[in-house]
Amino acid sequence: MSRRLRILVVFLLLAVSVAGCVEDTTSEPETPGSPSTDTDGSDSSEENGDGQDGTDTESNTIVVTSVVDGDTFDIRYPNGTTDTVRLLGVDTPEVYSEVSPEEFGGANEACLDTWADRASSFVERRVEGQNVRLEYDENEGRRGYYDRLLAYAYLDDVHLNYQLVRQGYGRVYRDSEFRMKDDFLEAEGTAQEQERGLWGCESGPTGSEEAQQTPEEDMDCSDFETQAEAQEFHETHSGHGLDGDGDGIACESLP
Repeated sequence: MSRRLRILVVFLLLAVSVAGCVEDTTSEPETPGSPSTDTDGSDSSEENGDGQDGTDTESNTIVVTSVVDGDTFDIRYPNGTTDTVRLLGVDTPEVYSEVSPEEFGGANEACLDTWADRASSFVERRVEGQNVRLEYDENEGRRGYYDRLLAYAYLDDVHLNYQLVRQGYGRVYRDSEFRMKDDFLEAEGTAQEQERGLWGCESGPTGSEEAQQTPEEDMDCSDFETQAEAQEFHETHSGHGLDGDGDGIACESLP
């Protein structure tokens, strides 16, 4: 082999060796559907736990900020959004407008006015400033005539709507086909039979002497020193809200 040919062979071998050592720096294209590392497209939607308008889930927990009356209160969601809830299936006497005696068995207005205030006080004592779970009814629209949320309210395991009916603070709202209507009607029937709460009001025109009788003073657990004392009163007087969870035991926090 000539000297020139040997030099050419050596040169070619060196070229091949150098080419094999060069690192491929070409990036691999991103696989379709794989997570992107681009942080500029992150989701900026604010989580509410209940959707954009606070009503997209079947249940959610909120804080009751103020009580309007016995069946209506204002709420705040975790993200700061506010709304108003109308308790589903129950109707308490009006506080800020005239009551309708015919809706409450013909009870006199003076007595119903008293129970309107008592219903509001009962709800305030139970839920104002508390975390409450709301649940909605598939048989009803999410919002009512005044654009208020229609919901059941639960404080722990206590069903507020049901307790208002059971203890005689309000009547069943009959112009509705909510899924718990039969249970509410049964509770209302028992309250009427036992003359609990407003069902103990005398009927008759407001101006009559009978109608002007003032209902007994509303009592709560702070008016008793012991649970036994509260229990005795509870078993002989209705409509004072001493049995908040409906288990038959009054003022369980008392000694």
